[in-house]
Amino acid sequence: MGKQSGRALVAVVAASAMLATACRVTHAEMPAQPITNATVLMPAPGWRTDSQPSTVSEPASTRRGTFAAVRVEQAEQAMNAVDAGAPGTVVGVEVFDRDSQSVVARIAADRQFHSASVVKLLIAIDAMREEPVPDVARQVHQMLVTSDDSVANALWNAGGGTAIVARMSDLLGLSATQPPRDPTEWGYTMITAADVVTVYRYITDRLPQSQRDLIEDALADASQQAADGVDQYFGIPDGIPDAPWAVKQGWMVSEVEVVLHTTGLVGRNSRYVTVLLTSAPADTPWSKATQAITAGAAALTPRRAPAPDR
Repeated sequence: MGKQSGRALVAVVAASAMLATACRVTHAEMPAQPITNATVLMPAPGWRTDSQPSTVSEPASTRRGTFAAVRVEQAEQAMNAVDAGAPGTVVGVEVFDRDSQSVVARIAADRQFHSASVVKLLIAIDAMREEPVPDVARQVHQMLVTSDDSVANALWNAGGGTAIVARMSDLLGLSATQPPRDPTEWGYTMITAADVVTVYRYITDRLPQSQRDLIEDALADASQQAADGVDQYFGIPDGIPDAPWAVKQGWMVSEVEVVLHTTGLVGRNSRYVTVLLTSAPADTPWSKATQAITAGAAALTPRRAPAPDR
């Protein structure tokens, strides 16, 4: 599902374009939560740091421990890759395996970040609470494919602004998603990696088929150049180019931070819900921030694993 093409934008153009978007970013308050240590729930087959399956026969308990260690290592590698490329960047990571119904990687998944355009997932779901009319369906498609802020503004206002976040938090059971203090600034909605995983699981498992197809198809067709001119193929698209993906990216520059998020469904049959949220210091060059999150996403690449016990 990923598309590949040359890069046409430079950092200065991208940053200035973002400052002029409908999100009207001028300042932001950095979240105060510290990064926590990496933790991983019980693993499921499918993730390794090497590309070849093991040929060594091991006891089941040993293999389970190896899987867990690999997943901790991959999550830490993602965090370290981001920090190496853009020092001082804070991250939140969660990867969920839909086949095994388990979290396979997690770092600071409950840390809050400004959402930037990732909140458009909630705007889209809310706009389609009932079977959408053709005009609304077209708006949702355009908003997700090109991350169109003007469409997001229209749907945000039509849905009651911050009431959208409240409704979706109740409907989806989001524990740490909060509306923006300024009701006109949807990009300042507070989100966590864990809550974004929940949003994707709602889309894939609970939305009616027609609505699910509309959203997933739009995410799979995400254009390289967004409506504001930004190259939105950082993170998952460039970091995991050999796997099918369907993504919603987020970006925002303010006086105190450079926000970049890469989120989506990765792998065959949308197996992995992958969420990597980042907030870099405000003086971080755009090119370094995008390269850093792409390196972090690459560290989360799903690879082959030994077959499970039968």
